[in-house]
Amino acid sequence: MYPKQTFKNSFKVSMLGQLFNNVTPFSTGGQPMQAYELTKTGKRVSDSLSAMAMKFIITQTALVVSTILVVIFEFSFFVTLMQNYLWIAIVGFAVNILAIIVVILAGIKKRMITFFTTPIIKLLGKIHIFKNPEGTIEKLDKSIDNFKEQFLYMKSNKKMVIKMFLTAVLQSFAYYSITYMVYRAFGNSGISFLQIIPIQSFLLLIMTFIPTPGSGLGAEGGFYLLFNSIFQQGTINMSILFWRIYTFYLPIIVGALFLIPTKNRKRD
Repeated sequence: MYPKQTFKNSFKVSMLGQLFNNVTPFSTGGQPMQAYELTKTGKRVSDSLSAMAMKFIITQTALVVSTILVVIFEFSFFVTLMQNYLWIAIVGFAVNILAIIVVILAGIKKRMITFFTTPIIKLLGKIHIFKNPEGTIEKLDKSIDNFKEQFLYMKSNKKMVIKMFLTAVLQSFAYYSITYMVYRAFGNSGISFLQIIPIQSFLLLIMTFIPTPGSGLGAEGGFYLLFNSIFQQGTINMSILFWRIYTFYLPIIVGALFLIPTKNRKRD
């Protein structure tokens, strides 16, 4: 959409997303701040939000597909370890797949989405959560139309989609490797990197349902419950600390550095 977009600005936008995803409940603050940052360099808000939606579809699809493939190869290990939480894992995967389907439907079946969203918005207007429900419906309608255009653009650029998918898979594996490296750093062995992947993926699914910023307490508690049995005695608490430093506190610190004002030049 914007051929002159620089990697430098994209990196800044990504880090701001990391920052605000980690400091807001349900990670709701990242995408609006990313869209706002992109407007500073001349991008339309609707284009920015559409790009975020496309990124969500591809990233979540890559996450679900790669995890399912690993679970298939490590099925017996996964079932044995997760026997007490298997139903939650199934629900979590189902919710992620449903979210992907809903976003895709927004791009190809506008009427189906508005059929459900319009009465909800009107109801929220009646109980005074939305001050101007008709205006909200109109904005949503325009956003869906714009997203539909960008969705068609994405369909016509299959090479770009494949590159994004492969990048998202590598990103997921890089994230999972943090847990594996922490596991090995404290003298643990016997569990392979591939066996770590489905457990860590399941932990991510648990974290999406935690309403606190950065999934606080839920992330630490989930890590303890899922990994305690495979970590050596006495190593789990420090492992949780270092895992959170790398996956939560460090992104906040680095992301905060990008709040320092810089001169932006508008680009087409």
